[in-house]
Parts: sequence; C-alpha cells; structure tokens
Amino acid sequence: MGWQGSVSNLDISIRVRMQMIISFKYYIATLTIIVAIALFSSPSYSADEKGTGLLFGDYYSFYATAPKGWVLDNKSGVKQNLHMVFYPSVKKYKDTPVIVYGMGVTRQKVADPIARQVKQTIDLYRKGGSPNFKSIRMTEQKINGKKVITHYYSKDNWGNYEAAAYILEKDSINFFVYSARSATIFKQHENKFQEILESYLNIYDKQEKLSRSEFISKVKSAKRLAKTKTGKAYRQQMLKQFSQTMANYMNSCNRHIKMSDGNLFRLVFKIEKEGLVSQVYIWPLNALSNCIRSLVHTSRHPKHSIITNFQYFELKVKGKSP
Repeated sequence: MGWQGSVSNLDISIRVRMQMIISFKYYIATLTIIVAIALFSSPSYSADEKGTGLLFGDYYSFYATAPKGWVLDNKSGVKQNLHMVFYPSVKKYKDTPVIVYGMGVTRQKVADPIARQVKQTIDLYRKGGSPNFKSIRMTEQKINGKKVITHYYSKDNWGNYEAAAYILEKDSINFFVYSARSATIFKQHENKFQEILESYLNIYDKQEKLSRSEFISKVKSAKRLAKTKTGKAYRQQMLKQFSQTMANYMNSCNRHIKMSDGNLFRLVFKIEKEGLVSQVYIWPLNALSNCIRSLVHTSRHPKHSIITNFQYFELKVKGKSP
C-alpha cells in the first residue's frame, strides 16, 4: 500500500477526529487528521476489488491492498471513522459478516508502545460495557522485514471474533483489525487477513529537522541545476507530467483541509537516477503540507544521470477551501 494512476482518479477522505475501532462498535481514542486515498476505475466508486489504498495522518503513511475476491472501500465506513476497509466483494459494507480495516495512532513514548495500546483497547471495551473483554492469545511474525504482533480478543458484548495486528513504526503504531461475527467465518477468512498484512508497505519518513540555512542550501542546489543546460532540459521533461500532477495534489489536499487563500509552501525534493523520490522537504509544516509531502513521496519521474537532482517549487493556495 505497485500503485499507479493519475491523481485525478484518486479519492481523498479526511476526518479531523480519529477513532480506534476494534469491532463494529467504536470509541474515541485520540485526535488527528486521517487521509485515505484509494485508486478506483472511476472517482465515484467507493469500493474496488483488489484495490490498493494509502492511509496517512500526521505521523504515519502506509499502503495496503485488497486480496483476490475482496474489495477496498474508503467511503462506506467514514461515518464510523473507517477510511480503509476491506471485505468480500460479494457483500456490501452494511451486511458483511467479516471486515478488516487499517488504522494508525501516534506512538507513545513508553517502553512497550504496543502493550500500552493493547491495554488502552481493553480498558475502553471494559468501560464501554464489555467487562470481560481481554486478549486471549498473541502471535509474532515477520512481514517484509517488519515485526507484526497480533492479539486475539475475546468476550466483547457483541459476540465478535477479533484480532488486531500491530506494526511499530518510528512515530506511530499502524494496525489492522480483523473482525468476524462467528468463529467459523473468522477461520474461513483468516488467510485473507494474512494477505492484507503481507501487502502492508510503510512509506512514512519523518521530515528531517533542517535548519533554515540547510533548507536554503537545498533550494539553491535546485536553482543552480535549473540554470544548467542539462537541468533545464530535465525540468522541462519532468514538468510535462508533473505540473498537472502537482496541481492535482494541491487541489486534492486543499479540497478537504481549510487553508486561507494565498498560503505559500516551499517544496524541494530529490529525484534519484531511476526517477524515484528519496527526500522531500516542505515548509511550513501543517496538515496541508503533510498531505502534499506524502503524495510527492509516491511520485515517479523521468530517469536521469544527474549526480544530485533537487527540484524546487513554490506552491500557493488559490481560492478558499469549501
């Protein structure tokens, strides 16, 4: 969570209140901004079979893909603050007996952040009317080099069979919740839960703390390159595609995050020789710039042979968000 396509085909949903859900019921856990992006064949679709989605907030950003026979839905669960939902393609969100959804929360500064997250989940359930709710089993596995800790929960008041797989990242805990209405259904689809976990791809890279002089140095590097014959030719080539892509990024992010007309952002990023983006710096840092930065990290550009290829843009918000 390969992902390709025009940003014009991306559907973005943003909520300013994040909720932790370990069931078809939900309880408030923390506040943040969540952005869920899914690539659909048409922007009006809310569910896409074998679709790939990107979920990101202030301190996390990751992809996951629906397995064969399942869909990724980023609209139907929004009222429950579920922005990355997976379920069998033969079902509808309102009547599916099994569901998987992705979440991210800020990593707490404690010795064992996952254990703290599990304890908070159990406490929330017990306070919410499930006094016997508990974790009955824990497993560990490695997926794509990441340690995944899965807790299996029991005895909620709705009779669900559930598991939550936690992945500890630098600044967040990213996790997927698997919930089924019976033990038989839970067992039947457990392999799909595993496939979703195996599709997990973390792309969050906390912006390095640059001094003003360091940031200006990178901007100057980009401006120097733009003045050379090679740099001019490359920039013209990349802008044929990226100018519209960047406009789409701005429009998509600004559509849901209220920013004043005239807000100026300075963006500089490094393009490696294969056309992948390896470093992205943007100032000032806020919800809108974090949204833009995460999208730029996923952008692809023409290959080149330039030793150090920094590109610089000044982005201005035009028109107030609805």
